[in-house]
Amino acid sequence: MRRRLSDNAALYLQSLLAEGGLPDALLSRESGYQKAVLAAVEELERHGDADLETARRIADRTLNRLPEVFGHTDSSLLLAELALAIVELRRALPSEIDEGAIEPWLDRAVPGWADRFPIRLSDAARAAILRPALRCESTRSESIGPPLLRALRPRADGAGWLGIIKATGGFLPEALIPAAARGQILRLTSEQGLILRAHPEPSGWRLDPVGRNFTVMPLVEPAIFTVNLDGRALCDVVLESGLPEPEEILSYWVSGEEGGLKPAAQPRTRSDRIWVLAPEGVTCEPDAGVTILGSAVAPDGRLWELSGVGQIGFGDIRTSIATGAETDAQSLQILPFGEIFRGWRALDRLPVYQGRMRYLGADLGLPLRDLQGQIRETPMRRVLGGRIVQWHLGGDLCAALRCVVLPSDLHIEAREVAPGVVEARAKGLPVGWRMSLAAAGVQTPFGAEARLDVGARDPGDIVLTLHDPASGLSLDLVRAWPSRAPLLISPDGERLRSNRVLALRSIHGWRGVLPEQGAAVQLRIAKAAHAIGFAEAGQIRLASYGALLGQALAMTGADGKVNLRLVAGVETNRLEIGRYDWELPRGDAPDLGAEPCRLTALTVAPPHELRVKEVEGPLDLSGWLSDVPGIWFVQGQSARGVMRPFPWSSDPLPRSTREARIETYVAQIQGLMRRPTDPGWGEIEALIRLGRAGGDCGALDQVQALGAVPECAVALLLRTNTPAEILDLETEAPLWWPLTPVSAWRWAVLHLRDLLMPKLEAAGFSAAEAKEMFLTRLRQQLGHVVSLRRELSGHVAQALGGLGLAPEVIGPDGNVISLRVMNTPALLKLSAAELVARSPMMPQGSGGLHPEHLVAPEGFCPDVAPALEAPLIVAEVAAGLAKHPVPADILELLALRLVDPDWFDTALPLAIQIALSNPGQRK
Repeated sequence: MRRRLSDNAALYLQSLLAEGGLPDALLSRESGYQKAVLAAVEELERHGDADLETARRIADRTLNRLPEVFGHTDSSLLLAELALAIVELRRALPSEIDEGAIEPWLDRAVPGWADRFPIRLSDAARAAILRPALRCESTRSESIGPPLLRALRPRADGAGWLGIIKATGGFLPEALIPAAARGQILRLTSEQGLILRAHPEPSGWRLDPVGRNFTVMPLVEPAIFTVNLDGRALCDVVLESGLPEPEEILSYWVSGEEGGLKPAAQPRTRSDRIWVLAPEGVTCEPDAGVTILGSAVAPDGRLWELSGVGQIGFGDIRTSIATGAETDAQSLQILPFGEIFRGWRALDRLPVYQGRMRYLGADLGLPLRDLQGQIRETPMRRVLGGRIVQWHLGGDLCAALRCVVLPSDLHIEAREVAPGVVEARAKGLPVGWRMSLAAAGVQTPFGAEARLDVGARDPGDIVLTLHDPASGLSLDLVRAWPSRAPLLISPDGERLRSNRVLALRSIHGWRGVLPEQGAAVQLRIAKAAHAIGFAEAGQIRLASYGALLGQALAMTGADGKVNLRLVAGVETNRLEIGRYDWELPRGDAPDLGAEPCRLTALTVAPPHELRVKEVEGPLDLSGWLSDVPGIWFVQGQSARGVMRPFPWSSDPLPRSTREARIETYVAQIQGLMRRPTDPGWGEIEALIRLGRAGGDCGALDQVQALGAVPECAVALLLRTNTPAEILDLETEAPLWWPLTPVSAWRWAVLHLRDLLMPKLEAAGFSAAEAKEMFLTRLRQQLGHVVSLRRELSGHVAQALGGLGLAPEVIGPDGNVISLRVMNTPALLKLSAAELVARSPMMPQGSGGLHPEHLVAPEGFCPDVAPALEAPLIVAEVAAGLAKHPVPADILELLALRLVDPDWFDTALPLAIQIALSNPGQRK
């Protein structure tokens, strides 16, 4: 009989399973146990050096949603020990090993490895659990976890707590996004600057953060993201609605990561303390069994630190808490989805929907569930249309949110009828409701319609108040002033009145207003001769151009700029988009000012270290960083925006120019191509990762140097376990993947061969086995790249063919995909006809670039010639037939790809094949 080490208790279920093995019925999709094991393994790996206690906590949370048979203490310990054993074996595997060779390698290199598991695994169990869990790639299962998590962290000055929101690698259900985006890679940007990459999976998308995985954000404020597909805004989506205010519902918090706190569904924890967020000005009144350990200022209330078991009261509200409990409370969320009310947003940041709502329940590491029948909705006391949505399980409140839901047929239009005069009209306004407009200190009376005249004032925003006299409730909505002339409006609601330097990371929250016809967003590389314009109308978020701006800005180097303005007969002043907003004065103790500034410092030489500090006033760099010799790279951000990064060392820094430093790094990186096992490869990846964590890795000279060595960039792409992160370099380094030469891809393939085959032979495989495993790994990696960026399939096919290898890759589903294309010119013309049938609109200012050697499909309207020719121009560069274009020309090519990404991504591989394999079809 097996017994628990802590108290010698008998483990009956575990003993039975140890002898008899895992029943095959438990491996079925319906049981959920397979997903539980895979989820536990992945979360354990994220923890690093996890122990059995950590594994137990993960197992408890994972099993809590499965049928009752899994809820036994034995089951939790069994899952913890099984997941730990699998993680240990995963870490022992060579990173280059093919999936099919894992078990033979373990038999050879780790004798008795199967005996490490707490139970016997049948062939069915190995197929369903062990083999997927041992794969070197992520074992993340689908439909898992909430997209974002709320948390509290201590303020840097020690004066209370800040609310933050974190990206968790959760799941975005397909119901939240238009059907046209299904199966596509998406990019989500929030007004607070959080960026997420969405990878398609069955029934939705898996979300991963790009750069920083959190941002400071009030707990009650919703996290609204703009969804971008191929660089253009598709829709808005609410990924987290915000918590109710403490006076509406108390919230409970337990210890989280890095000294922070995470929410708990109920006031119960195995820890010795728990925190309760209550209204400010209300005193905690505990029973005898509860001790108050302290209290501090927190967002929208006061956070009380408590310990013990018993009742507590906050005014009229009473509840019970329990620390030292046998189990932790879950951390649950409600994920709402419905139609977002268009054109207006709530002044107090509540998410505003209209029509019928649905709700999903989310827990970290577990599948989303439909909450039909488990939701209670109560009206908010002071907000018209406001609801407090509560999720109840077994009589207990698990999670809550606030939102506004307006009638499905309500539509409110505002338009400028004369300079300084706006009229608002509503369709579907409920009987008895009235509305009023306000701006620049002027407000109209309530009525069925509203007309506002602000005279010579020029406000950026206008507020519309809906009021129901019967209930006395009101709702304040806001939008940009509906000007007939183009406007750029800051996050503070102010019009742009003069040219302004703005960091790309500070563009979130900026908006534009354009008339319904003849208007455009105009982009120009600073000091370039011509601009590129994109037709737009109405209200836009400038963040929707963030990906394009990032790519264009990356091409200008670390100190370049891209100018943005709106045009419609007249022009707005320009935003000069760069990498930073302000610069720290030089000196031994520079003054950061009165606003707190979050600083990150990174050692540019190994061993790499990242330090974070929040400070205001004079900055003592020596006291912070001088204990480590060498050069630190310091980045920062505050309410003033992004600080210009700078190097610092306790020793005097030699004088140098950025150009000279980049040249030095270029030479070093070129040398790495001849040394595949050099630790410098790991250092480059570490710098990219840590530079992003600090804010912007593109500010590093080493990253800028990558753009001059495309073969090294492609080699990084083939070496990494996270190719999507390396592909993102094109928004940070002067690198656009479609322009990388095919020769760079060939060199990178040879580099990967020289890296992997000696390692595999040293691990005991024969030369033939090592070659086969190298080719499998190569095809899997290239298949992953092509699945992310199909326009690169031509580079891949020609690189493989040029080395005498079949142009085949292995897709994410394990199937072999042939990249061989027959009758290329006919396919190119057929795709061109499909492009013309879609009647795309060309960017303003395009048409000045033409291919030198390739001929675009003929017989089509000349108006679409710029889009037809763009992939051919890029193909000539990739094939080595034309020189690399200048940044202004790359901006035009990027814009032309956005005209019709499907055409560009289809035509580019075909054009590369024609350029390299069919020279008779050139000019």
